[in-house]
Amino acid sequence: HCNSKTTPVMFQILDYSLCFDSMLYEDVTNELYEAGIDDDKLSLLAKINESNDIAIKTPVGLTRRQNVENIICQGDPWGGIECSLMVDGFGKESLNKELDPYKYKGQVPIPILGMVDDIFIISESGHKAQRLNGFINAKTALKRLQFGSEKCHVMHIGKNIPDHKKIEFFVDNWKMHEVEETITNAKEEKEVFDGEEDIKEAENTKF
Repeated sequence: HCNSKTTPVMFQILDYSLCFDSMLYEDVTNELYEAGIDDDKLSLLAKINESNDIAIKTPVGLTRRQNVENIICQGDPWGGIECSLMVDGFGKESLNKELDPYKYKGQVPIPILGMVDDIFIISESGHKAQRLNGFINAKTALKRLQFGSEKCHVMHIGKNIPDHKKIEFFVDNWKMHEVEETITNAKEEKEVFDGEEDIKEAENTKF
């Protein structure tokens, strides 16, 4: 609840597109270790993700199984936990770096919140919100994850301050692009960076 005397707040609701396809095997293993799994279970989980026999369910039955190495499977029992650890790490680091988190009733700091492949950021409106936007973009690029820009929104709660309304929020945008392999001359589509895209402001959204 915001009244005329309360500092307005900004919500940033961000979505990772195809998060499980983007997560790196090595990064996930490191996140598991940082979470306290440092015994033989870490080796077992790393081995599970090292080699995967994948088949796709189609209207006419399963395809032939294909071995895919070093990936995190979305349907795997540990997949959701591993994805959550990746996203949760951003929140923990935002507190450690003292990025001016929003404080509930001025006392309890609220970090960047993650729910599997979605992120919720609450902060005071203005430069603090912009700083957190830059932080999450930099960390997302470092982990080589990709935002689904069409599902990302910002919400301004409280009184309007002209200087705050001028601030723009963005996420990195990606698109499919046909790439030709120089050795084999084979062509395939890959996700390539396509610049920054402004996050649209919304009056309501679902997280």
